[in-house]
Amino acid sequence: MASVVGDFIFTTRHILAQGFRSLPVILGGAIAVLGLTQGNFNLLFFFVGLCILTPTAVLLLDVLWEGAFSPTSILPSWLKIPEALWLVPAASAEQCTLVARGALQGIPGAANTVPSYWITMIVFFMFYLFINAYDLYNKKEVDGSDPHAVKARKSQAVISMIIVIALAILFTVMRIATSCETLLSVVVSWVLGYGLSYGWYSFMRACGMGRLDDLFGINNRILPQQSMEERTPTICAPSE
Repeated sequence: MASVVGDFIFTTRHILAQGFRSLPVILGGAIAVLGLTQGNFNLLFFFVGLCILTPTAVLLLDVLWEGAFSPTSILPSWLKIPEALWLVPAASAEQCTLVARGALQGIPGAANTVPSYWITMIVFFMFYLFINAYDLYNKKEVDGSDPHAVKARKSQAVISMIIVIALAILFTVMRIATSCETLLSVVVSWVLGYGLSYGWYSFMRACGMGRLDDLFGINNRILPQQSMEERTPTICAPSE
C-alpha cells in the first residue's frame, strides 16, 4: 500500500513539474484553441503577441547578448558581465528551456539564459492582463451608465490586478527554485516581458479602438455614446 501511494505521489509530482515547465506553451495552446473555436479576435491577437512576437524578441536579444558578452566578443573585458550572472550549466538549460539550446561557443558546458523564453512569456501574459484590467478600472464613465455596473467593473478590475500580480510573482519564485534561471535573466526577462506586453496592448488598443485589446470583454459590452443618444425606436419588419 505504501509503495502504491509513493508511486502515485511521485507520478503526480512528475506530471505537475512537466506541466509547469511547459506552462507558456500550454497557455498559448489554450488561447489559440479558444480564439479559433469562439471566433474571438481578441484572443487570437493575444496569441500572436504571446507565441510569435515574444519568442522572436527573445531570440533576437539572446543573439545580441551572446554576441556582446561571450568570450569571443570584441568588447574589452571590463565591459563584460560576469559569466555567473547569465550562464547556467547546459544540461540544466536543456531540461528547463522551451527551446533547445546547446553549449555556448567558447564556454563548453554552459548556456545563456538571458533573456528567458519561459519568464518573458509568462510576464507578457500576466502583465497584458494587468494592463487590460488597469485600463478598464480607469475607463471614464459613460453618461447615464448604471452606477452598479460601474462599481462591478472596477471591482472586477481590482481583483484581476491583484490576482495577476500575485501569480506573476509566485510563478517567478517557483521558476527560480528550479535552478533554471539566474538573477540577471529574471530581471532582464521581466523588463522585456513588460515592455512587449505594454507595446502590444497599446498597438491593439490603437488599431481596435479599445475593442481588440480587451480580453475581459467589458469594452465590447459598452455601447457607443451615439447609440445611447438615439431615442427613436427602431423595428425590423419583413418587406413584401
